[in-house]
Amino acid sequence: EGTCHTRASVERAPTPRRRGGGGVFGRSVTRSGRAADAMSGASEEDDVLLASPSASEGPSRAEPRDGAAFASPRAGTPLTPSRYPARVTPADVLALTAPTETFLCPLSANVYDFDFLDFEIKDYDTGESVFKITKNPELSLPDDKFKDANETEKMFATNPNLEAAVRTVRYTFPAKVLRCAAIRTSLTFSVGDAPAPDFRLIERHYFRDTLLRSYDFTFGFCIPNSVNGWEAIYPAPDAVTSDLEREMIAYPFETRSDSFYFVGETLVMHNKAAYRYE
Repeated sequence: EGTCHTRASVERAPTPRRRGGGGVFGRSVTRSGRAADAMSGASEEDDVLLASPSASEGPSRAEPRDGAAFASPRAGTPLTPSRYPARVTPADVLALTAPTETFLCPLSANVYDFDFLDFEIKDYDTGESVFKITKNPELSLPDDKFKDANETEKMFATNPNLEAAVRTVRYTFPAKVLRCAAIRTSLTFSVGDAPAPDFRLIERHYFRDTLLRSYDFTFGFCIPNSVNGWEAIYPAPDAVTSDLEREMIAYPFETRSDSFYFVGETLVMHNKAAYRYE
């Protein structure tokens, strides 16, 4: 398990806050591709601008799977199509032995309106920043039909590949990250109008279908309409030997993770990531 340090501050937003959605948080990219086309109705030659933040310069970068961008739809009345499990508990995800093939909750499960604003990864020992991205609050989604989570999920129901594209981040990190004894992450997130007790993250990391390490972080109580800082320390997986490290470099995006966010026993967000090291 990882260890977690937390801090919280209350901030009343002067204007309505955009609600949390697919990946680490919404991204701003302009790219063409089938996944983005499916959301917009555009042809493959058209560019589609979807979401928000700007990444800092550096060797690390994050990109949406298959060129799609992350939307941040507003949470609505929870939608529970049959393709999502009726209930997923922390015990369920801790028992997983491989990455999930599908997402275990819809976007509309985020009824607490968690919105991820800033994310940074550092080498724990040296303090060197290897990745940082910040959401630009001035940018918004271009079309109202993408702002409602239930409408977005209707599109996902007809095109499952679109959901994987929107809700999966592909990271590229320098290979030296694999040799860090530990990494420190810093996440800034906001909360909507309702209090969120027992906010918890369970993150499972795999190479192919082998579990490398499971991390379990507890933030605790989230104050309504607050902006919070969450720092976590990830010890390096013991399973990463020099031979496995070479394989992880040789086979990009075969290293994957599932991030499950719970409030109490209720799964409210499920994100995926894939990693390349070079």
